[in-house]
Amino acid sequence: MILMSWTAKKTELSREEKVRAVLKAMKPRQAELLRLVYLLHYTHERIAAEKGVSRPAVTQQIRTAEAAFKKIFEKLF
Repeated sequence: MILMSWTAKKTELSREEKVRAVLKAMKPRQAELLRLVYLLHYTHERIAAEKGVSRPAVTQQIRTAEAAFKKIFEKLF
């Protein structure tokens, strides 16, 4: 019983590992947008300026990426 419990704990992924796995499974452009927003704390305005698109377009792309993240996360975990 103890061995099974230890094995189960050893194979559990951390939250960070799960996030990395999901980002890796996503379309590269969507994953990059989420990295910019959530890891590097870029504003939608900054992303829009750097990508040469409108802020509303960036906002919509981020929402689409968030939905994709959720769907992949639920599928994987």
